[in-house]
Formats: sequence, C-alpha cells, structure tokens
Amino acid sequence: NNEIGSVNRPGLPDNSYQGNLDIHASFLSAEWSPTDKLLIVPGLRAESVSQNIEYDVINLPPSDPGFRDVYENIFLPSLNVRYSLNDDSNIRFGFSNTVSFPEFKEVAPFVYEGVTQRFGGNPDLFGGKNGDGVIYSNIYNFDLKYEWFMERGEIISVAAFGKLIHNPVNRVIAADATGTQRFFRTGEQAEVLGVEVEMRKNLLTDDDENAILSLGLNAAYTHTNQDLRNIEAGDNNTFGTTFDRDSDALQGASPFIINTDLNYSPTFENYNPKATLVFSYFSDRISALGAGSLGNIVEKAVPTLNFIWKNPIGEHFEANLNASNLLDPNITLLRENTGNGDVIIREYNLGINIGITLKYKF
Repeated sequence: NNEIGSVNRPGLPDNSYQGNLDIHASFLSAEWSPTDKLLIVPGLRAESVSQNIEYDVINLPPSDPGFRDVYENIFLPSLNVRYSLNDDSNIRFGFSNTVSFPEFKEVAPFVYEGVTQRFGGNPDLFGGKNGDGVIYSNIYNFDLKYEWFMERGEIISVAAFGKLIHNPVNRVIAADATGTQRFFRTGEQAEVLGVEVEMRKNLLTDDDENAILSLGLNAAYTHTNQDLRNIEAGDNNTFGTTFDRDSDALQGASPFIINTDLNYSPTFENYNPKATLVFSYFSDRISALGAGSLGNIVEKAVPTLNFIWKNPIGEHFEANLNASNLLDPNITLLRENTGNGDVIIREYNLGINIGITLKYKF
C-alpha cells in the first residue's frame, strides 16, 4: 500500500535517535587574602551550550516535530572562603551556581524494553514542543566544613551542605496500561539538606611515618523534598503525568550513604604489596516516582564489598587479584502502596566476580 509509506515499517531502522552536545566555557577566578588566616576565592564561569537531538520513533503524536534544538549562554558565579583556625584546622565555606542539562537517554523518546519495566525519554525536557519552556535545571550549592589535619595523610572533617534545584528532573511511572517510565520536570523546586563526615586515619606506620595500615570513612545523611505538579499532554507537551500528592523525596537520592576502605601496604625488603578492602552502602531510594494511583518504585538498600590485592614482582611483573561484590546482595525493586502492601516487582543478584591478572612492564 503506497499510502502507508516507508517510515517505521517492520525491518527498517526505526526507533533511532542521534544527539549532539557542544559546550564552550571560560573561567575567571581571583584569590584575596585580607589577613594571614583568611583566603577568599571568587569565581565566574561562562558557558555557551548547544544541544540537539533528532529521533524517528513510533507511536508519537503527528504534531511532534521529531527533533529538539536548544542553545543557551549561562553565567555561573562561585565563592570559596577558607579561614585557618590554626596550623592544623580550617573552616571552609563554599557557594556555587551550576546547571544540569538532560542526558540524551532522558530526552530521546526511544523506549527500552526491560524484563519487568519499560523506560523511555521525554523530549519535552528541552522546553516542550514549542521550545519556549525550561531547558535545564538551575542549581545553587552551599556547604560549610570544618577540617582537622591530625598527622601526615590523616584528616577528620564534618560538613553541612544544601542544594536548591529549580525545575528538577525525575523518572516517573506513567499512569497508563504500559507503565512506561519517563522523565519529567515534576515541580518548580527541590531542596536538599545534609551532613557529611570524612575521616582518614593511619592505624600503623613505619619509622618514616609512612602508612602501613590505614582506614578511610565517608558517611552522609541527606534529606530531600520537592513539590510535585500535574503535567497535561497537549499543545506543548508530548507526554503528561498526574500525582495524588503535593510533594515527595527526590528520585535516585538515598538518605544514607557510607563508603569505607581499609588499606594495608607493608614493605618486605623489595616486596611491596598493597591490599585494599572497600565497603559501600546506600539506603532505600526511589527508583521511579509513582504517578496517578500508582505507588513509587523503590530500590532497596544494597551493601557492596570489594577486595583488591596488587603484587609488584621485581621491576617488570605485577600479579593482581580483584574480587568484587563479595557479599552478593539481592538487588530488589518493589512497588509501594499497591493496596496489598509493598510488592516485589524484580529481584536478582549480580554474582561474585573474581579475577587474576598478570602484567609485564617493558
């Protein structure tokens, strides 16, 4: 049938997209020390951003143009202040204005078919069909930190931080028969508040105060909140979504994050092995916001343990052992508020990966 044409017929290269991103930037900063203890570093970054995407995807409204093209000149100020309490400790304050443009996978309406979920992008993130809306998220970052340098290679720091995100992007479950997850600018503003503790301590040193056994720790607690608004599909929006609540936590943000490592670097004459045990953990986080009457999809907490052992042998050889994901935790996704409690929609394991490599350096 000649009236059908040759676009998106079976066997043809349909459901494709091509994107391009160009960023030209310059940065200006200065250092000012009004006293021996105070250092002030203001800065200004100028960016020229050009991003476009073209796509040929089935099941889009005929009114969709099949491309988006955005261009923006942005000026981003920053300020860093350091005050030295004494030779071993500082107080730091930082402010910066940053921006976040969508990734191509968040914009291209191409749908990825998973085992239990469907993911697709949303070209409306580039200002809607008419291109006269919001095209990036504007972010204001603040932090206040106290740091104490105990001995060589040792530090303890405590920081409070915050972010204001204008027009944040979240992955949302579409309230339709397919349940496709797409990306939307779901509200006007999101707030992030948190505290962070960092420590690096030498547990054992040699006669030259080089670390033989050391411990590192980084832990953070973060509280997030954002307002939610309904988005109607129509003249300027390709896709729409609705919410049965006015606010929620940010998608992808874990309240608790912990990273710690134990390093052992002994010296036996000409033999200098190095062993590192790395543990990380993130608490439950929203994988996709629920829309309509659908509850959120939540990724349950995951602990990870990796071991790395490097063994230089002479001047040329190196034998290494790498064992990753030793705890092999369950990766669990569940849907909240189904009427029958929380329901697991996917659960799997990544498995333990152990590898040995032998290197020769010429």
